[in-house]
Amino acid sequence: MSTCRFLYREGGRMLLQNPVRLWTQRRLRSFLIFLYHAPHSRPHHLRDLSLSNCGVLPPTLAQWLGRICPLMTRLESLSITSDSEEMLHSDMSLVFALAKLESLQQLSLYRSGERVCTLLQLLHAPLKTITLSWHGDNSDADYNYWKTIDEDDWPSCHPTILLENFAETLEELTCAWWLTTEDYIRPHKTFPRLHRLIVDISKISKQFRGFLCLQGAKSDCT
Repeated sequence: MSTCRFLYREGGRMLLQNPVRLWTQRRLRSFLIFLYHAPHSRPHHLRDLSLSNCGVLPPTLAQWLGRICPLMTRLESLSITSDSEEMLHSDMSLVFALAKLESLQQLSLYRSGERVCTLLQLLHAPLKTITLSWHGDNSDADYNYWKTIDEDDWPSCHPTILLENFAETLEELTCAWWLTTEDYIRPHKTFPRLHRLIVDISKISKQFRGFLCLQGAKSDCT
């Protein structure tokens, strides 16, 4: 009996020390139920979470995730692959909940859009590594956020503006399908610790003059 109590109490902590990878809504639901069985301890031990292929979440599932996020007080790495924007459109409260993850050091978001921008503007965390993609994956190659907004609004999405909350801590930045124009908003902050910048420009405009504001970084353009 004492062994069972020990495993119930400590088993979750031991499991959550490893990266958690969830690639369907069903698995996400099961994982949230697991966390809710010990809401004041299990979420606290989660360090690394990756979500993929979850799409637009049902209202109840989105609310569950939103309520548990503030309890993930030690989460260091979050990755939402396949469709970050679609997941965030499940419920606006999910954006606000993710913005409370103040312990994050690594963030990866794919197929980004308006709500991803909102999240980045609200989030205050000591992020060291950021990966952002603004285009769909191979299954949705026609998606392009830049086609949904006026070109005059592109400068407000420039990394030196959009990521200024993380200027003091950011060390590595990877951008994919990030369009910009010859005109850009002069940044309010510099990025003194940034030492690696990867810009995927294989199929996008080569106008990324504004990235020169991130001087001192080692740049890779692919």
